[in-house]
Amino acid sequence: MKDKALANIKAAGLLADNAFYDSVASRAYYALYLMGWYMIGRYGDKPPDRAKDGGYYWKHDTFHDMLYNYKLLEGDIEKEQWEWLRCLRIKADYETDVIEKDEALQAISLANGLIAHFLDEEKGAQ
Repeated sequence: MKDKALANIKAAGLLADNAFYDSVASRAYYALYLMGWYMIGRYGDKPPDRAKDGGYYWKHDTFHDMLYNYKLLEGDIEKEQWEWLRCLRIKADYETDVIEKDEALQAISLANGLIAHFLDEEKGAQ
């Protein structure tokens, strides 16, 4: 999941360069989601929820709480950043409103910051 996360955040940057801002929001969120999945997986936990296709996943609306409980998200600000990215992804993927350039760039910045935080956590645990 770590490699997928890093590929998604790189894709978000490429999409931003080409003004695909809805896709930027989606990729930035999923980069963060996948990095969170990777970090929790280091504790041996696996997603409990089963998708219709047979795969498993973490519920998006409560995943940031789990990361907070594992002390992977520190404080309300990081939880709020995660939730903002999740809501922006919903807007990008399911609403008729479009993501503006400034929102897309902020999404990349927040996702990069939280991913860097996770990578720092990983280094500290080794």
